[in-house]
Order: sequence, then structure tokens, then C-alpha cells
Amino acid sequence: MKKTVTLFAAIALCTGSLFAQSVVFLQNGEQLANNAEITVTEAANDPIWGLSIESGLRLNNTTSSQLPVTITQTVIEPPTSGSLSVCCSGNCYAPSVENWTNQGTAPAGLDNGSHFMFIFLEEGTYTSCKVKYEVYSSSSDKSTVTVNYQYGGAGIGNVNNSGVSVYNLNGQTCFKLNRLSANTQLVVYNITGQVVGQYTPNAETFVLPVTLTNGIYIYALKENGKIISSGKYVKH
Repeated sequence: MKKTVTLFAAIALCTGSLFAQSVVFLQNGEQLANNAEITVTEAANDPIWGLSIESGLRLNNTTSSQLPVTITQTVIEPPTSGSLSVCCSGNCYAPSVENWTNQGTAPAGLDNGSHFMFIFLEEGTYTSCKVKYEVYSSSSDKSTVTVNYQYGGAGIGNVNNSGVSVYNLNGQTCFKLNRLSANTQLVVYNITGQVVGQYTPNAETFVLPVTLTNGIYIYALKENGKIISSGKYVKH
């Protein structure tokens, strides 16, 4: 009998901790487990926000009344470009790539006015970042989700890739640049948007000083910080 009671108590404790959160995260209508980690990759052009990638997260207040909540943003891996924006109940906080804590409210039920979005400042810029969001009504009632924002290939077609050709020569990656000035920079990214290398070419034919592993890469040719050409390169 003692074992049965102990087991029942353990089950009750686990069940209570599983559903303890007053405010929980949903993605595409599905409730996420606490401390879930998700990855979002698709970007879209919005007439107000511009080029952005949205996590699809919403808040759901599981109680029957409005709750004051604390919202935190913890940047684990900062973006190489762009800024983070969080909106809750129609209140959008100032875009920032810093850690912050703010106060807000969560209406009873699903909050359609809440979304957690990564905003890109320049179309054709490729980047990724990792952010942890927390929402809680008390310090012992936290809901946490970690979002990996990854933007690589989407939007490349909007940037002219003329003037650059990429080829393999004896295992080395070579770029043929038809446009070159003292302010020209060549940036190479992997498919998740991480910078592989950033260079200042000194000749129209530029050989990468590093050997790339097989995979898909993105290059961007910049002049005075503005992307003038970009494209994909598959290293075999």
C-alpha cells in the first residue's frame, strides 16, 4: 500500500509540474512543452515590417482572467544583422539585440496580438541567431522557449548575382569578380547563415584562403557595406 501511495504522489507531482504554467507558448496552434527549442527558417516581405522571419509563436493564458506577466529576451547567439522584435497584446517592444526584461499583460485565452519576430534590416543579408524567451506571472511559473532563427537561401533571387562567377580549381574555391574597388568586400556564409569568411579582394580573380568542406554556401559581394551581388555555390 505504501508503494502505491508513493507512486500516486509521484505521478501527481509530475502532472502538476507539467501543467503548472499559467501562460504557455503555442506554435501554429500546438502547445509547446516547457523549455522547448524550435527552428524557424522562412522569411517574408511585409509592407510594414519589411523582410522578416516570424517564429509563429503565440501566448495562451490558461486561466480565466487577465494576468500581468514578465517577458524576458535572452540572446544566446546574436544575429550578424537585423534586430529582434517582440509584440504582446498589441504592444511591440523596441527592436533590440540585447537581453531585456519587460512587463506586459496576457488576456485570458489565446493572445492573437502576441508574436515573436526577427526582423532583417536589409534584404539580401544572411544571418542566424539563437534567442531564449521567457514569460511568467511569478518566478515559479515560467514558460520558456528557445528559438533558432536561421535565414540562408531565401531572398537570394532578389539580389542581382551578375558580375560574379564561382568555380573550383584544384580543390580551391575561386571567385571571378567583374566589379572591384578599394571598398569591395566578399562575404561567404554557410547555408545556416554563419559567416565562413570576410575578405577584401585585391584582384578580379580571388582565391579563398581557406578550403571549404563540401556543402552549400552563400556569397555576398558588398561595396561600401551595401550588397551589390549575391548567389549560391555548391562545393563538391
